[in-house]
Amino acid sequence: MAGEVRQPIDLPSLERYLNQNVPVVKTPLDLKQFGFGQSNPTYQITTADGRKLVLRKKPPGKLLSKTAHRVDREYQVIRALGNTDVPVPEALCLCEDSSVIGTPFYIMEFLDGRHFIDPAMPGVSPAERNALWKSAVETLAKFHAVVPKSVGLENFGKHSGFYDRQIATFTTVSKAQSQVLDQDTKEPVGELPHFKDMVQFFAQKSTQPRDRGTLVHGDYKIDNVIFHKTEPRVIGILDWEMATVGHPLSDFCNLTSPYVLEGTEHSKEDFQTGRIPGLPSREDCVRWYTAVSGYNPADDILWGDAFFAFRGSVIMQGIAARSAARQASSARAGEYAKRAKPFALEAWGRVKRVQELSKQKGKLYPLDVVKTRVQLQSGTAAGGGEHYNGMLDCFRKIIKQEGFSRLYRGISAPILMEAPKRATKFAANDSWGTFYRGLFGVEKQTQSLAVLTGATAGATESFVVVPFELVKIRLQDKASAGKYNGMLDVVKKIVQQEGPLAMYNGLESTLWRHILWNAGYFGCIFQVRAQLPKPEPGNKGQQTRNDLIAGTIGGIAGTLLNTPMDVVKSRIQNTTKVAGQTPKYNWAWPALGTVMKEEGFGALYKGFIPKVLRLGPGGGVLLVVFTGMMDFFRKMHFEQSV
Repeated sequence: MAGEVRQPIDLPSLERYLNQNVPVVKTPLDLKQFGFGQSNPTYQITTADGRKLVLRKKPPGKLLSKTAHRVDREYQVIRALGNTDVPVPEALCLCEDSSVIGTPFYIMEFLDGRHFIDPAMPGVSPAERNALWKSAVETLAKFHAVVPKSVGLENFGKHSGFYDRQIATFTTVSKAQSQVLDQDTKEPVGELPHFKDMVQFFAQKSTQPRDRGTLVHGDYKIDNVIFHKTEPRVIGILDWEMATVGHPLSDFCNLTSPYVLEGTEHSKEDFQTGRIPGLPSREDCVRWYTAVSGYNPADDILWGDAFFAFRGSVIMQGIAARSAARQASSARAGEYAKRAKPFALEAWGRVKRVQELSKQKGKLYPLDVVKTRVQLQSGTAAGGGEHYNGMLDCFRKIIKQEGFSRLYRGISAPILMEAPKRATKFAANDSWGTFYRGLFGVEKQTQSLAVLTGATAGATESFVVVPFELVKIRLQDKASAGKYNGMLDVVKKIVQQEGPLAMYNGLESTLWRHILWNAGYFGCIFQVRAQLPKPEPGNKGQQTRNDLIAGTIGGIAGTLLNTPMDVVKSRIQNTTKVAGQTPKYNWAWPALGTVMKEEGFGALYKGFIPKVLRLGPGGGVLLVVFTGMMDFFRKMHFEQSV
């Protein structure tokens, strides 16, 4: 709300300027100052004929940042968007003559609507809260869909390298802000915690989202939009000073930050779906945004959240610096200034989480994505759609067209699957080995029993694997972009649209895939170990060498045997079940025949190279780890027995 004027301006001079240049604004004027507006002083003007307007001006004094107070850019973008379906106030005039009221300013229409400071929107019904949030999300998506050239903003900013520019800008700005001395205590504002480490992380190209160039607001959030008084729709977007051409992820993470960030007035522990009636989930916001804009931010959102917190800490450090220099425009500047360092610590925590997740992803998972893409394509390029000419071409096209992060799409499912899958594999192999030796009356394992035991262990393992594999395949497919917002959303949609039993779609082909791989793997391990020099007692190096060789050869053999079934499994699991319709790829062996008939025998080995590069060495490492763990537990058991 507008109230007492804390930073006076020369009202007679302003009235003279308006009389001469903007006669539609009737004088004399009544002036009040808004409590919001952290960087640019913002005033409410009431004209002689009762019309309400808003004046935004640069703050007085020497400015720390050349980019944070661009009222001329605010005016430019508001005026440019006036003829689009993006709701903005009418821009009336821009004055860059500092002699009028001390600094440049512009005047725009005052929007008489609802302004929510709290994104939880207290005081509205659950249904309206949901509709208001949806309008805010869809309005952002509509804005991002505006082509800069179509509204005369082709030179509004560079169309690539947004995050690199942001990093450079915030580094320079933060350094200057940290050196500002408090006018009373003479103490510097100080550097943000872990600032240099965060800059180093965000500058890494391998972790950055795929580069994009759209119009971005720079500070899009619920308290920067005005809603209609009685209808659940946005009638105007405010505070455009940081608008530019950049990555849409930055605006989306800014808007939805209350769902994930701690330590801010907008981030409440209970800011979650179900605790606030009608509040949409963040997944709902992703879905609404993707449907309008065509860009799905889900893959990049963890990185975007971390960068948002980093950026926010620099902005709050700027408020602290202006407060120290007595240039702050908001009545609450001191309160915001105290949040700079806690926000930086929040940013650092998010960076560490992204780094940890990157470690968990590992270096081999992209090979699985490439394998799936190659296996899912049928026919040739002439058949339409994307076509990959082998592993390297697939890598190149995914990175170029979809971004590096797409190589890790669906990683959550295999991460969660890995422990129970491996535990089941080896536990079942040991149990079935004991069973078969008793059944056939033999004391030691034989080559044929090793194959039989491995095959049965593979069948057992399949029942654990199928749901995770199904989710992973759906997420890895290029066609899934915009369809699913993460692992849980895949599960929910499959159960709702195809039924609970659909989670075991492809069970038969998965059984055959795991029977064949495990038969080859354990069968080869038995044979290769017998051919290798026996390790000396207690020599861990020789044992590791033998396990690595045997496991790698076993992994290669298993991959040779099971790749045809892996191809048809991918096709079957990527097919949505529709009631009353029989899918093209349904049962394993008929699907195998269909692929061979339509695409040739070679098609049964699509994706073999990335698969064997992953599972060959992976089989060796798996056996080394298993042997090491078993030795550890045997030692513990022996020590406890003694």
